[in-house]
Amino acid sequence: MGTIDLMAVRRASMEALRSCGSASRLTGDRVVPPIDMTVVPAVTQVIAVQMSTYERALKRANMGLAGICEECGKPIGAKRLSALDAVTTCIHCARRHEER
Repeated sequence: MGTIDLMAVRRASMEALRSCGSASRLTGDRVVPPIDMTVVPAVTQVIAVQMSTYERALKRANMGLAGICEECGKPIGAKRLSALDAVTTCIHCARRHEER
């Protein structure tokens, strides 16, 4: 996992989201209508959760804990890490958490 300017990503995401609702725009040969602004709060929440996940993963990486499950302390599987680069729990703990 490389260095990511999370604040820049957050600003760019929010600006893109705000601009989506402003007006119809041309995309290739078609006109794309503005986004339904009623979905903005939900999309904003998804972005916030994703940013929080990356921030936590980067913090753990900086502490030398990348690839170690934050719940049980065991290594996170290589396939899981390659599929979900900001994952902080092993598959067993993630499943246990989903069952709660």
